[in-house]
Amino acid sequence: MLRTVVKEVKLYAENQIKHIKKQAKIGLALSMEKDLNKLLEMIVDAARAMSNADAGTLYILSKDKKRLSFQILQNETLKRRMKGIENFEKAMPDVPLYKVERPNYSNVSSYVAITGKTINIQDVYKANGFDFTGPRDYDAATGYISKSMLIPKES
Repeated sequence: MLRTVVKEVKLYAENQIKHIKKQAKIGLALSMEKDLNKLLEMIVDAARAMSNADAGTLYILSKDKKRLSFQILQNETLKRRMKGIENFEKAMPDVPLYKVERPNYSNVSSYVAITGKTINIQDVYKANGFDFTGPRDYDAATGYISKSMLIPKES
């Protein structure tokens, strides 16, 4: 039994070292990388690795601060990696932060951007309180099945 515990602790420590090395790599890239899309893609890669996520999406706030635009989309199952706003103009519509001058709390990403609260959704198809039309439309178009979501506010 002691050997099993030691083995598990060793695996855990090795995993933590991998995460630390990835974070250090991102830290170096932050100071050296000139290509914003490449840098953002590295950040999504690292976030997915740390959270063991199959997919990840990164939005950026528009210059007028009225909407969120897709910048990075990664999906391991579908072997899809997209970056750059030009790739999303038709495929992924912007998420408005306000509708008729009122905060758009119906979309989970706009809710997080407005409130600064991190949201953890266990099951997109069973959750209430947000409009999940976007993820469900994506699933219908691609055959993917969205499950859980962790939507952190950028710091």
